[in-house]
Order: sequence, then C-alpha cells, then structure tokens
Amino acid sequence: MLQSHWTISYRAGATVRHSHDYSLLQEMQRYFDYAFFHAQLPDLLLHLGSAEGEGVRFVASELRYMAEFAPWLLPMVPMRNAAKYMGYRLGRIFRSIPNSVRRRLSMTRGYWDSPAARGA
Repeated sequence: MLQSHWTISYRAGATVRHSHDYSLLQEMQRYFDYAFFHAQLPDLLLHLGSAEGEGVRFVASELRYMAEFAPWLLPMVPMRNAAKYMGYRLGRIFRSIPNSVRRRLSMTRGYWDSPAARGA
C-alpha cells in the first residue's frame, strides 16, 4: 500500500485491540510463516528494511511493560521471543528444510501440499 503511495495517518483517538493466546510452539510456527513470506519477497525487505531491528525494539518494550503490569509473566518473555526468533530464522532458510519438516514448522500445514509450495 505504501509503495502505491498510500499514506500513514496518526489517529490519537483510534483504539486497537489485538490479542492471541498462542503456545510457544504456535508462536514459533507463526514466525516461521512470516519469515517464509519475507523470503519470498526479498525486494520488499530491501525497500522497507528487515524485521530483526523492529523485533529488538519490541522485546525491550515488552519487558518494560511486563515489569510494570505483569511481573509474574516476565520469565515467559525470553522463552516466547526465543521461539519467535527460532521460527523466523528457520523460515528464512526454508529452502534447505525438507517439505515434511516445513509442514510441522508452519501454522498453515495445508499450504505445503499445494502446487504453490512445490514452486517455493
């Protein structure tokens, strides 16, 4: 959308509620899928930048938030982010992973049986 000259607008009154209750495995699978998508569109990453820098900033803000509002959940932050990072790194190298393993690493297992996946 940005490449088609749409603009970003700051709306102070906007409210967004977005939440998932994923397990550690599901977090890893979700980020495997993200990275697979990124690996398919290298030009997009060249234009918009990599996801890794944004991830580091997010982890820092998540740690601050949890320390203030849910300190009992702090031990889960490193584990969740390790699962995300592992999934992302595996997704970036999906070509070197057998399709049978890709199916297990992905939230969208059916995709790996499709004709599109055979060309990936």
